[in-house]
Amino acid sequence: MNVTITLGGLLVGLVLILRQFLPSAWVMLKLKAGGKGRGFDGEAAPTRFNIREHVPFLLGTTVGMLAISCPGGIIGTIAAKIVGFSNTAGDKVLAAGAGGTTTSVTRHATASMTQYGALVTVLLVAAVIILRKLLDKKMRGQLGAGVWCGSTLGLSAGAAGLLGSVLIPAVNQLGHMIGGQA
Repeated sequence: MNVTITLGGLLVGLVLILRQFLPSAWVMLKLKAGGKGRGFDGEAAPTRFNIREHVPFLLGTTVGMLAISCPGGIIGTIAAKIVGFSNTAGDKVLAAGAGGTTTSVTRHATASMTQYGALVTVLLVAAVIILRKLLDKKMRGQLGAGVWCGSTLGLSAGAAGLLGSVLIPAVNQLGHMIGGQA
């Protein structure tokens, strides 16, 4: 399966990251400047950055990055469709908003996922589906946005480096341990 990410798709993935982390950063900057510490919605905001609030997004991003690394199958096909939607939407926004043209920014991970890594990826996707039913609405949205973001950014230069050097080898090794092939 040959999937490419365009500059517009990269834009969509980066906007999803901003959507997740910008409100917390805004409150922290406002507090540092002596503001009242109110969030975008007017509610009192915490005085410190709490990574636990972002765990569903980060989990979804990791699973999305692994999904786009799958060599095929239903998971790889769905992740490729997500990238296609992101490319189309981002390219239109880039062209209409800034008059920019698009180009491919795909970088492929150096490590490839084995069948053992695919086993772990399927288990993680199943865990995300199960968690989606158990989480509240806000966390479900974060989880879905994370999967979308990870699928979209998984082939970009920085994320492909992370995938190739850390995530895919770790998932392959975990799969080997589960399958008894240590």
